[in-house]
Amino acid sequence: MGPPLRNVILHHIPAQTAVPLPVSLVSRLRAAYPGVVIGIKDSSGDWATAEQFLAVHGDIAVLVGDERLLSKAMSHGAQRAMEKWYPKLSKLLFPFL
Repeated sequence: MGPPLRNVILHHIPAQTAVPLPVSLVSRLRAAYPGVVIGIKDSSGDWATAEQFLAVHGDIAVLVGDERLLSKAMSHGAQRAMEKWYPKLSKLLFPFL
């Protein structure tokens, strides 16, 4: 057994995974593993989904992966966006993820 999980940021990116991450599943994971999930990044590009994450899980960091939604999301409590901030750094880190 490895060290306990901690500081997990869930990533909802259904266009790449073909599997959505429902708000209800995030709720169940947080209930089963208290204090482990510290955030969720929503890269669905769908405002209704981002709004649900903000409404239900606004007590943790909600990150938006679509810049078009950033202004609206931040006015509803989102922390920030995470989209291509440092592409060269991302490329260097990718092999370690």
